[in-house]
Amino acid sequence: MSITKELYGKLSDGREVYRYTLVNKNGMTIKVLNYGGIVTELWTPDRRGGFTDLIGGFDSLDSYLNADGYQGAVIGRWANRITKGQFTLDGVDYQLYTTASTGNHCHGGKVGFNQKIFDVETVDAEEPVIKLHILSPDGDEGFPRKP
Repeated sequence: MSITKELYGKLSDGREVYRYTLVNKNGMTIKVLNYGGIVTELWTPDRRGGFTDLIGGFDSLDSYLNADGYQGAVIGRWANRITKGQFTLDGVDYQLYTTASTGNHCHGGKVGFNQKIFDVETVDAEEPVIKLHILSPDGDEGFPRKP
């Protein structure tokens, strides 16, 4: 059982992206980036006695940065579409970013969680555990933050 951390690449602004590899007592392995919480690999036992990667992720940070979509990433602040990017909460109307192609708000905005650097905490536990943390301040991408 182990957790390892390795530099995976750098963003254009110089921020470093790390990949965390967690291996449990059965050899099952997951690899997660602090960028977007992206799961790049998930190796699980197969019926032939070997291991199979269930994710089929990309081999480089650049591939994730240039991909069209949310390959393996945390989706948020909202995981789906909000019609016309409008909603009301506690009597207050909110207008969010909308895409030109649909006119709806999709998956948390122009810069969703899939494009954010998460803080990572390793947890001392019986099995390897990491916790990803991110703060989305009030008004980020137009969303309010409830206490």
